[in-house]
Amino acid sequence: MIKQFISRIPPQVLLLLVAIIGYWQIALLHNSLKWDMIDVVLPWRYYVSEALQNNYLPLWNPYQQMGYPIYADLQYPFWYLEQLIIGYTIGYNNYTLHFLFIFYIWLGGCGMYRLSSFLKVGKSAAFYAGIVYMLAGFMVGHVQSFTLIVGAAWVPHVVVQYMKLIKGNSFRHLPAAALFLFLLITGGYQ
Repeated sequence: MIKQFISRIPPQVLLLLVAIIGYWQIALLHNSLKWDMIDVVLPWRYYVSEALQNNYLPLWNPYQQMGYPIYADLQYPFWYLEQLIIGYTIGYNNYTLHFLFIFYIWLGGCGMYRLSSFLKVGKSAAFYAGIVYMLAGFMVGHVQSFTLIVGAAWVPHVVVQYMKLIKGNSFRHLPAAALFLFLLITGGYQ
């Protein structure tokens, strides 16, 4: 009975539940993100979101390191779509970073599930590959480095689209491959 119920749930929903359970202290706001997430990522994103909400393009950050061009630091993803959308609408705060962290962990797990399914491993193996990717030491060890988490979330999607582009021997997969590559390059700089 329970197996039948679980088999009806889409794997992406189950992966989200695993991400929430695996990172429950962050997902349920029991503990805060630390180090670079709070003293580097949050101030940059907060500053740019305030600027965007006040309708000016922040080309210069006067509040850190005695001022510098915002584009001088590649860890700051100004042209990343998530930054522009959230920055212009709701803005960034500690809660936003917590939920975005869980979102990108989940997105990486879904990407690895998608990649494994594309490589025609079994559904169970693809699901476990997604879980392993979300809970891997790289993800846990780089909680403070948001650009690495974002980059790791997009890598499986880029690989799938690249493989579809090569295997299909046509250009119909090119727009999706370009989009995922753009998201990877602008969101995760390393």
